Formats: sequence, C-alpha cells, structure tokens
Amino acid sequence: LILDALQPTGVTTLHADPYGLVSAMGAIATQEPSAVVQLLDNDSLSVIGTAISLTGRPRLDKPVAKIKIIPEDDEGDVVEDVILGGHLWTYHLAGHQSAKVTIRCRGGMRINGKRKLQITLRGGTLGIIVDARGRPLMTGRNVHERAALFPVWVHEVTGDELRDVDPTWLEKPPEKLVTKPKSEKKPRRRGRWRKQQEETADDLLDQRLMGGNATETTETEEDELGALRNVLS
Repeated sequence: LILDALQPTGVTTLHADPYGLVSAMGAIATQEPSAVVQLLDNDSLSVIGTAISLTGRPRLDKPVAKIKIIPEDDEGDVVEDVILGGHLWTYHLAGHQSAKVTIRCRGGMRINGKRKLQITLRGGTLGIIVDARGRPLMTGRNVHERAALFPVWVHEVTGDELRDVDPTWLEKPPEKLVTKPKSEKKPRRRGRWRKQQEETADDLLDQRLMGGNATETTETEEDELGALRNVLS
C-alpha cells in the first residue's frame, strides 16, 4: 500500500507506527524537539524493510535487473536472481541482520539515475523489496488488467496463495433509473382575518338570497352586495 500510494523512487526505508506515536511527535516537535529525537532513536517505529524502486518503463515479464545479496556475519547463503519487469521481488532479511546488496539494471531502468547500486542494508519485518514496476506506476488500462495485476502483487509481497478476482465482480452493474419524487403542493394558508371576512360574506349572501326575490332587492342591499363582492374578489 505504501509503495502504491506514494510511489517512492530510489532507496526508501519503510517504517510502521504500531503505537500511533507519529501524531504525538508532530504535536510536541515545536516544544520539545529533543523528546522526538529520543523517541526515534529508541526504535519506537518498527522497521518494515527497505524498498529499492526502479524508474523507467519496464517490459512486462522481461528481465530488467540482476541482484546479488551477500549476508554479513555468514548468517545466510549468497543469493543471486533476475528481476522481471512489472513485478515485486522480496528477500526476507531479519531485523537484526544486514546484507550487502548489488543491483545492475538493464533495459533503460535506473536507480536514482544510475544503472548500478551497491549498498549495505539492514533487515526488517519484511526485509528487502525490489519494486520493478516502473514509475509512474502502471496499473493497467482497464478494470480487467488491474484485476489481473493486483492479486499478483499481493502474492509476491506477502507470499500468500494467489487468488484470482471473481469475473462476476468485474461486470458492469445495471444502471438504475433515478426518479425524483413529485413535490406535493402545500395548500395556501389564508389569513385568519380574511377567512373570517369570507365566511361572514357567505352568510350575508345566503340571507339575502333566502329573504325574497331578487327584484325586491333595495338599493341599500345592492350596495351591501357590491361591498361583499369586493371582499370576495
């Protein structure tokens, strides 16, 4: 995950923070910098290992480098191997051990701009990782190529059994039609005074109509009816 996310180049020492001290050290660094130095000197961060990342455009499954590892203190056998492009190569080197590492690149690949690297490295939880996938990291042109690459990378680093991605996971899900709910129109709230006036006007109209014939309506009544119509309009 660190190599995929940060894509470092050259030689990088990888650490883990099992106790969550990095955030605390950042908080006290401006006030007590010596305390931060003491925490780092006391190996508060566990060493995962050392990553050697090659730059360039490697050809997949083609030799891009040769590596030779000579453990110090005669605690292991000399290892020589060919590293293939597009892959991760690991060598278990315990934390208390160190080894002399020599890498010779080929095919346009480089380490810090050089074709040859000779360095003495200390071990860690994982040991030595050679990242021959190139920079920038090539993750495939589509989801099917990525599904073929990612399990291989996990297998090469962890040593776990290679597990293929289920092809059904790569199928495009059916598009769902998204319908917006219809907004219900809220009834308009009429003012209390206007509602009372309309109810009063309705009662007066009923009284006028029930009281007699329209021909018997006086001028006063017509004026009242006109006023009521103005209220209702």
